[in-house]
Amino acid sequence: MIKRYQFLFAVFFLIQTINHFEINAQCTPCGSPTTFAVNLSANPDTTYSMTSTRSGLCCGATGTNCIRFDVTINSGANEVSFNVANPAPPGGAFYQVNCGPPTSLGTPLCVTGMTSFCIVFCKSGGDSPTYTISSSRTFSASPDITINSNCVGELYVEGLVQSSITWNSIAPGAAGTYNSYLNCTSACDTTYITPQVGYPTFIDYQVCGTPTGCASGTSCDTVRVNLVPGLEVAISPANATICSGNPIHSQQI
Repeated sequence: MIKRYQFLFAVFFLIQTINHFEINAQCTPCGSPTTFAVNLSANPDTTYSMTSTRSGLCCGATGTNCIRFDVTINSGANEVSFNVANPAPPGGAFYQVNCGPPTSLGTPLCVTGMTSFCIVFCKSGGDSPTYTISSSRTFSASPDITINSNCVGELYVEGLVQSSITWNSIAPGAAGTYNSYLNCTSACDTTYITPQVGYPTFIDYQVCGTPTGCASGTSCDTVRVNLVPGLEVAISPANATICSGNPIHSQQI
């Protein structure tokens, strides 16, 4: 049993080391700045704060007295924001993700498709402010639904630029097989599904688009539509007479 735990610990340590190496590789070069690991993977909408001083150089000639956060976020998050307070730096201060273009403090940055990256902030002086990192899911699709095959169902998405939205069936069968069931497949935040003859037991529709607030990048989510046969009622005799206050003598469902 002990050996088993030792093996599992070794695997966990190896995975963490690989993830840390991948983050480091994205953020090079860095001259030994103050570095902290931040895990926001438990929930798409999470905020982390801490207080610390800065030291070292990072992202080339960005500046001295840098602090770096190696961040892991939930796969459902598509936006990150970084801010500094107590004391807040003067105007013009910025942060960088993976040593990329400068982003003004407090301005959300789209990180669609990324689950690990580094955030670097550099500022001269030796103050010890509070750093806050927030990840969020800026869009959400409607929950899975179950509809009667004789009825019409509604699918919707929020938080995406409407002109960028696309709806596409991805299962069962090849992509787009059941797009004809939808009344709209592009540039619509709401679409309606009408089952047709030969419908399957379920259809997975993927909705994609550019999150509002992000300058670029595409986010996707999947909605499952479960389809069930319509109810049929037979009344015998066919021309039954139903009188107020009297029960129906013969009814089959």
